[in-house]
Amino acid sequence: MSPASTSSNPRYTCNESDLPVFLPQLHQYITACNSKYVALCQHRYVTTGRYICTTSLNHIDRLLDGSFTKGDLSKPSTVKPNTIADLAPIKGVVTPAKNGPSMTKGEPSDSSYTVNNATITDLDLALLTDILECYDDEETREEDEKTANGSGTALLLILSTRRIAIATKTQNYGASIDAAYDSLIKEGITSPRVTAFNSLKSAASKLRKQLVGTDYEVSDAKYSAHLCAAVRNLGPFVTNKIDLQIKVDKARGDLPLTKTAIITALREIENDEDTDKALGNGRSLLGRLDPNRDKRAMYHVCLLYTSPSPRDS
Repeated sequence: MSPASTSSNPRYTCNESDLPVFLPQLHQYITACNSKYVALCQHRYVTTGRYICTTSLNHIDRLLDGSFTKGDLSKPSTVKPNTIADLAPIKGVVTPAKNGPSMTKGEPSDSSYTVNNATITDLDLALLTDILECYDDEETREEDEKTANGSGTALLLILSTRRIAIATKTQNYGASIDAAYDSLIKEGITSPRVTAFNSLKSAASKLRKQLVGTDYEVSDAKYSAHLCAAVRNLGPFVTNKIDLQIKVDKARGDLPLTKTAIITALREIENDEDTDKALGNGRSLLGRLDPNRDKRAMYHVCLLYTSPSPRDS
């Protein structure tokens, strides 16, 4: 395990049917192990002190002009020192490396970049070690280590490919997870509490991660709408509060902003509820969530003003 590791590693039983659950946990774990793994997977570079280490001058040019294809933890970038790709139209003042986009000649067009593939290879090997330490079966570990050929990013791609294959073979997998996810959202939360929302959000997030790579994958925009739906079942009072906060924050369709808006609205409801209790108003905000309770309260008010008064006798 790398020295930067601060979290316990997830366990891989080496049963490929467990990959849909294991991979999301692995991605979270390796990100916690070393934040540089993310840049390695996305852009295939390593930041060390004042330099950004890359594989070649062509790699540098592609990063600077925006033509580099960004990877991720499921499909890491696999650019190599001998990878030569056409550059996009040069933007602004960025110019190609001297003598053209070469892997051996010229100098970087930005002095903060340098060609140092050894540093990248070392980090890639450290990533491989961290991944393999999650394996429970020694024989499978040795086989995958040999297949990955010293590259953690290569092993991530291998595991992701296997996961997709498993999800494809097991046609009911995605459907069953989607059904559980749909049921969770429809049930929603039972009280306008931040803790209740966080609990639902955590459970929904776990199921959503398992749907990645299946026909039932949930986009950020859809997930934002689903979280809103999960709190709207509490009634019009909460719905109006949530919708207003989302409008104020301009959060519609934006997942991080939507989460914040919902929490802000629920926290305001909690604070108002606590204030009502402290003042002894006898009318709980939670009571506003129950239309029947409101009707009963109105009925008693009507009786109060329509009953005969002692002064009328």
